[in-house]
Amino acid sequence: MPFINKSPLNYPPNSENSIRIFRYGRAPTNADYKNFIIGDEWNDTSSSDFWKLVYRDATQGIWRKMAGTAAAVEFFTPDVGGQVGPDGTNNINLLGGAGIVVTGTPATNTLTIALTGGGAAIDSVTPDTGGLTGPDGAGNINFLGDSGAYLNGMHFFGDPANNTISSRDLRNITKYVVDPTALETEYQTIQAAINAANTAGIPAVVWIRPGTYTEDLVLYDGIDIMGAVSTPAGYNTTINGTHTPPDSGSISFRNLYLVDAANILNSAAAGTTTIAMVDCLIAIDDGLAINLPNWTGLIGILNCHCVGTQDGFIDIGAGAANFLCTNSTIGNGDNNIAALGGQNRIENCKWQCQMDWVGQAYGLIRDSEINNTWRISDGSIGTCVNSFFYMDVQPAIYHTSSGQVDLDHVTIESSNNPAVDGTGTISYGSVNFTNDTNTDVLMTIVAPEYLRSGPQNILSHDASVATEDVWTKYEIQGAQGYSVGIDNSDSDNFKITDGIDPSNGNVFFQITSAGVPSFPTAPLDVPSGGTGVNTITDHALIVGSGVGAVTEIGPLTNGQLPIGSTGNDPVAATLTPGSGIAIANGAGSITISATGSGLAYVEVTAATQAMAVATCYGANRGAGVTFSLPATAAAGTVMEIMGILGLWSVTQGAGQTIHIGNQVTTTGVGGSLTATNAGDCITLRCSIANTDWVIQNMMGNIAII
Repeated sequence: MPFINKSPLNYPPNSENSIRIFRYGRAPTNADYKNFIIGDEWNDTSSSDFWKLVYRDATQGIWRKMAGTAAAVEFFTPDVGGQVGPDGTNNINLLGGAGIVVTGTPATNTLTIALTGGGAAIDSVTPDTGGLTGPDGAGNINFLGDSGAYLNGMHFFGDPANNTISSRDLRNITKYVVDPTALETEYQTIQAAINAANTAGIPAVVWIRPGTYTEDLVLYDGIDIMGAVSTPAGYNTTINGTHTPPDSGSISFRNLYLVDAANILNSAAAGTTTIAMVDCLIAIDDGLAINLPNWTGLIGILNCHCVGTQDGFIDIGAGAANFLCTNSTIGNGDNNIAALGGQNRIENCKWQCQMDWVGQAYGLIRDSEINNTWRISDGSIGTCVNSFFYMDVQPAIYHTSSGQVDLDHVTIESSNNPAVDGTGTISYGSVNFTNDTNTDVLMTIVAPEYLRSGPQNILSHDASVATEDVWTKYEIQGAQGYSVGIDNSDSDNFKITDGIDPSNGNVFFQITSAGVPSFPTAPLDVPSGGTGVNTITDHALIVGSGVGAVTEIGPLTNGQLPIGSTGNDPVAATLTPGSGIAIANGAGSITISATGSGLAYVEVTAATQAMAVATCYGANRGAGVTFSLPATAAAGTVMEIMGILGLWSVTQGAGQTIHIGNQVTTTGVGGSLTATNAGDCITLRCSIANTDWVIQNMMGNIAII
């Protein structure tokens, strides 16, 4: 560095302040300032170095090396890259980098360092949490969003042309995200997120990230609880507690592992809330997962599985809430009994606890496996089809209701005697007993189509009483009592009579002790179960005439049917085609075809439209059209919706359901279909009169609720 004249550290001759020199066997430090003045020199005798005091204050002194074992070097020490000394002309050049300019002003002996675009430099960013963040070695501060599996962050994108950084919230499903780890999300408890969503006053989803949450939740209408990862993969999202549902509205649980010693849901209120559990695992030690005895709202269980020990699963008996359960494994153990008091529909389920239909319960069990006793009490009625009762020592069915139970295409395996117990009326269709086939003799058996099958005799008696009549009472179509069995009062071992037992009443058929079958009368009259005629014309149809002998119609020709005539016998006639219909009669066949579309067409531009069968509707309203199912419709009737403009939707009435493949809308007014594109189309066909519809044809991705 060049020598600077007139420096205060260089004293001219005859100056009042002469230069003082001190000699010590070491180099000076900042602590060497007391009793020294600026300009003093220090000679380090251990190295022959010379130092000069260039600055001092009340706390320190700064010494500058002047000469010694190495030449004095003046240099800059930057943040990175090492010290920089002068070049051969004693200059150190300051050069600006990217975005930086260094400006020298010789007149004022100054260097100015500034941004090339002007403005103030930013050396740090202050986030919401975590402290100031400075630039990296390249001078950059990176904004990083989080787009991971749990959607717990933001995505940042830069616009260099406008010098802006914008952010986008990746939590598209909901902003109410719960994580057990602090600072991962806004909420660490489920209740806090539920309360925030409820305060917002609009329907919302509380999205729960994996973890175990021990909370007794207070639930609110329109707030759905959903695990972030589907169950049962590791039982990712566990809620341990008993929860209180709202008295009205709707709530749902999805993708959760729900655990408690006694109850998942518990309330004594007569609530009307629709409650759905979807894709959940349920573990109860000893109690009822859903303990809502006075509830009246719909309870829906879809693809849920009980993994507890003594779980009666549900009590909605007194309130008579409707119950829908599909694709689920329900209950465990014998300690607690499920009570169902409303309309019940159980499909494709495995039911493992006792189940009692109480009050005026009614409904259907279909395509299911029952592993504990089905009880039918009070005035309940029920139908079970295409199902398998499999249990050990319990009766498969215990029926004491005043209503009737119908079984068809059912297999019963139970070692209990009787396998079907109680005092009620039961209708056997095709029923197979693989073990014990006995039915309690106090029960009334109706067999409209098939007798029961199985390895043992369907009749039972006390073999020690030689004269005991062994018989079973039947009803045919519920109109008349008949007895079938052994009459030990005479020599006729087997009889069919219309009496209360084989020993009395009109005998229709008998087998004597010699094994000879016989009919008491020929022909057998109508009151005795016969036709009253000796022969019937080949291929003819018979028509009843009260207690008199039957009459005949036909034989019928191709395409003829018996057509009713009020007050008279039916007549043989062919069908007459109407407008747009063609009929072709053949041997054993009638082919009916449409010569046109077969449906009336109505273009709808109003906001709502009540639907009618045999009609095609064109939805042509930009703001959409809401169609409502007809309250009455015959099975097999058809309706269509053709999307033209706007998004249409279909709403349901009480008890109505729409089936799309293996998917089903929520039964009743809570269920609906909604188009997602203007051109979406559907064809609906009524499968069960008034209540059930099937999507026969569909174009588009229809939203199902």
